[in-house]
Amino acid sequence: AVSQAHDRHYGILELRARNLLGAPAVNSGDAEAAWQIYLTTIRAFYAGDYPAMRLYTALSGLAELERATPREHLALLEQREVVAVVQMTASHALVPTERMHLAVTALRAGSIPEAQGQMRTAQAELTALGGGKSVQSYLVETEIALADLYVERRDLAQAAAQLDAAYGHMAGEENSFHRRDYALARARLELAQGHPETAEPMLRAAILEKERMTAKGGEENIVLARQDRDLYALLAGVWLTQGRSGQDVLALWERYRLRILGNPISACPDKGLACLKPALTVALHRLGQDRLLGQVVLFDRLLLYRATAQGVVWSTVPVRKDELLAAIAPLERAVTSPMTAQDSVDQSARRVGRILLDPLDASSDSSSLLLLEPDPLLGNLPWPSVETAAGPIGLHFNLEESPSLLLGRRAGASGAASKSLVVGASVASGESQLLPEVLKEARAVARFDDDPSLLLGTQATQAQVVSHLGTASTIHFAGHASQQDGATRLLLAPAKAASISAISRPYLDSTLLRKYPPKAARLAVFSACSTGKKEEGWNHGMDDIVGTLASLGVPDVVATRWQIDSGSAVLMMDAFYGGLAQGLSVPQALTVARQTLSRDPRYRHPYYWAAYYASGQGDSDLRQVFHASR
Repeated sequence: AVSQAHDRHYGILELRARNLLGAPAVNSGDAEAAWQIYLTTIRAFYAGDYPAMRLYTALSGLAELERATPREHLALLEQREVVAVVQMTASHALVPTERMHLAVTALRAGSIPEAQGQMRTAQAELTALGGGKSVQSYLVETEIALADLYVERRDLAQAAAQLDAAYGHMAGEENSFHRRDYALARARLELAQGHPETAEPMLRAAILEKERMTAKGGEENIVLARQDRDLYALLAGVWLTQGRSGQDVLALWERYRLRILGNPISACPDKGLACLKPALTVALHRLGQDRLLGQVVLFDRLLLYRATAQGVVWSTVPVRKDELLAAIAPLERAVTSPMTAQDSVDQSARRVGRILLDPLDASSDSSSLLLLEPDPLLGNLPWPSVETAAGPIGLHFNLEESPSLLLGRRAGASGAASKSLVVGASVASGESQLLPEVLKEARAVARFDDDPSLLLGTQATQAQVVSHLGTASTIHFAGHASQQDGATRLLLAPAKAASISAISRPYLDSTLLRKYPPKAARLAVFSACSTGKKEEGWNHGMDDIVGTLASLGVPDVVATRWQIDSGSAVLMMDAFYGGLAQGLSVPQALTVARQTLSRDPRYRHPYYWAAYYASGQGDSDLRQVFHASR
């Protein structure tokens, strides 16, 4: 639409189309794409004579994006401009909403008089518009947001006043989201006032209500479950303050981790939330010599836990949420480009390691499995590149990220199901760029199996892939991947015209995997760009393919967090499958593969080897599937 409008000189239609492109980027948290789209729109606006609404749409998208970043002063400047522009339009009903956004943004940036003045003006404008349910909803959301900011600034009297106002505006409404956010904000205030005994039942009641609403689990409830993260995180902090056992607190957190995978959760007796403790005890015993490290990010501190067969130990790091995310962002940027200086990567990697790993002594016994349970807020952290005194942990430890310690395990694959599926999708529908390295990689992987199901080029259609999913013991995909509307799509070859059917869409995604589950699969490897990148938007499940396979019982998944180099991928996968053929576990084989690449002068930069990560349990023995390459 953008291209056609541009070619025909339909300026307003082009601006509208560009703004529609920007909305998904904002929803998914893709700052780079959103800025590129909206800046182009803004430049086009100022180059012509167009309605102010087109500029408002672009600016409000950027302002929404920046409100979720640490750049509070840039967000304030943008939101001021949004309010100025929306007043130039005929959409007067939008003005008070944007003014309330400005009040929150101003308070966040420390401009308290401006925040209070804008809030008063917004309330007067809402009254002039006649009130109504939508007005009440805007007020509740803004008052709760302001209360949170006042708690952070230790102005507890103002926080209480805002929450009292929000409670009054909530009277008579049936809005579970408002009740959740109110309970969370009120609990934070009670904790700031030194009343954990008051905060605990508030949080517990809010969680129980949300769990009742999504008790059946399933894909449709994953998004709702993810929005409850702060409730579980804050209650975990309260329980630790109250002296609850480490296993009680981890049992609570694992409830949340299971919910965001779409797993159904049974209600605990007596309105409790720690009834998964017996299952946790079994899972801990099963760890043997392995260790699990995890994090729970609170707005004012970081909780770390270390789980072993001997039990669970929690510790606290005095790092605020915004400080932690600000420390992680440079590392995420540095490792995703091979042009970044190694010194810059090391500096960022050591800083993150000191926060997340040093307090838990991750430097001992590199021969065992090191399981990681990252807080979903840290979903895109490139763990293999994080450094301790020994260096990058991805080169020194057998890492695997665990969706949940309590996930059920699939029994070992039978001989009848020991046929691997290898897909080399070098020709993808909608992509003009061919990938000859994909064919080389797929053929190299296929050599490790006596009789693989090998689909190359135009053979890699959706119908062909689906026909093998149910019986494949392992799945390897090499090719193009894309992210659309928060979902990862593995692009496949277009179906022939004569064979177009109900499953002729040329990609493999989470929805298709749930429809045609890989019931026999022990391992899935997605060797394409950003197959395991976790989206940051509010309205979809992050890390959809990896999380979906975990919930379907696939023990191990290997994916990538950024655009990979297709040349180095061949060497990486050859070393990885060679390790599996020798009896190594998935994490061990991936460590060997990373080490192999890092020793090659061409691929020493972590851009090449740290993109790959394993997710699962790390105990699959795949020697019956793979053998030494011939």
